[in-house]
Amino acid sequence: MRTMEKYGGIVSAARLIALWVALSPAAASAQSVFRLDVADGGDKAQSGFATLVSDNTLLTSFGLVNQGDRWMVTNISNNAALTAVLLDRDEVNDLALLQADGISGEPMTVAMKGAQKNRVVELRIPGTPRQGVVLDIYGTPARVRHTATLKNNEFAAPLVNNCGELLGVSQSPKAGLLGDRLQAGGFGLAGGLVALQSLLGKNNVPYRLANRVCPPESQRLAQMEEIVKQREVDLFRRQDEINRARRQAGQDSQRQAALSQRQAELDSERRSQERTKMEIEDKKRQMREVKRSAETQEKAMLEAAALQDAKTKRQWYFIAAAAAAAALVLLFVIVFMMRKRVRQQRQRHVVGEGTTIKPKNKDTAAARHGQFPDILLVGTDASGNEHQLKINGDALINSPQGQVIGRSARDSDYTLNLKYVSRRHCLLQARDGQVYVKDLNSANG
Repeated sequence: MRTMEKYGGIVSAARLIALWVALSPAAASAQSVFRLDVADGGDKAQSGFATLVSDNTLLTSFGLVNQGDRWMVTNISNNAALTAVLLDRDEVNDLALLQADGISGEPMTVAMKGAQKNRVVELRIPGTPRQGVVLDIYGTPARVRHTATLKNNEFAAPLVNNCGELLGVSQSPKAGLLGDRLQAGGFGLAGGLVALQSLLGKNNVPYRLANRVCPPESQRLAQMEEIVKQREVDLFRRQDEINRARRQAGQDSQRQAALSQRQAELDSERRSQERTKMEIEDKKRQMREVKRSAETQEKAMLEAAALQDAKTKRQWYFIAAAAAAAALVLLFVIVFMMRKRVRQQRQRHVVGEGTTIKPKNKDTAAARHGQFPDILLVGTDASGNEHQLKINGDALINSPQGQVIGRSARDSDYTLNLKYVSRRHCLLQARDGQVYVKDLNSANG
């Protein structure tokens, strides 16, 4: 009977240990996450991480590998470096696959189910893992927004769930409106699980998939607490049995020695039980702190995002205003040049600037004595209608300032009541037996 009791106690302890291992997240391991340095033309551009998902195959972000043309993968634990080659990239989902032959490590397990709102997640950064909470999943392709933020040179860090399973790869925007380099800050972002699995499947990468859906941290802790309670009942029952057996053993030293051994084992299990309870309380406290911190961080990030959006809008407004001003100046120059060209062409068509009108049967001797023959100007408008204008030769030659042709009877010597004729259109002058025509800045030349 005592053997069965002892055996039953061992089974309960084994069950508690098995459950604790099953429900506890995988320990962070630098052998799953490697430093990735990207060089552009021989010069180091930016750094981040690559996650081992299969033998010699690593997952990272397209934005990071796109910073250069050479990729070095380094094991953080021993600084062993290998040159990687690019297997495939997915620009839309910001993912890339690298191959580094000879790399050693433990491939990370891929989650069975993607990120969920309000769940605790972690950026698996070697040495400094960073926890946060999922705020939402949005867009097509899917993006996971969370409060676990990156720092510079931590780009493409893997995002894992509370079971330590891979959910996605961190994404980072480019610096500024026209920048090429990645920048840290703001809300944490990661791609969706479906895109990640699709890229691995497309390249026939034999990745390790979780054999169950990771339960929420609160559910995991509740399960642990239930087992601890059952364990306490079992420990109390076994302690009571030992106490009764001691009374029955009396002065039997052999039986008392065996009971002392059982008591020592029970005390050891009881101490283990207390440590387990403390660990559960620590995890519950950590959860509360993470969620409280996430709320504060979300508020701060929203304010920072609003300021950044306002700054970006101002930059775009400035660029748009500058572009509009440049376009207006260019348009003004083009219109001015076109009008000038049209005016010059019309002047050449009528009489040409600096050309002469030689009246038919002109008597130059009479012109020298103040006599000048009349001039008949004939032309057609845009509709094909013919118009004639007779210029008095004597009046023209006796007008030192010349005579004006225009639409205004008050401001002109000769009037043409046509809409495309300006109020003061052109000036006629007679000198040395020749007639000169000067445009008076007319609207239509």
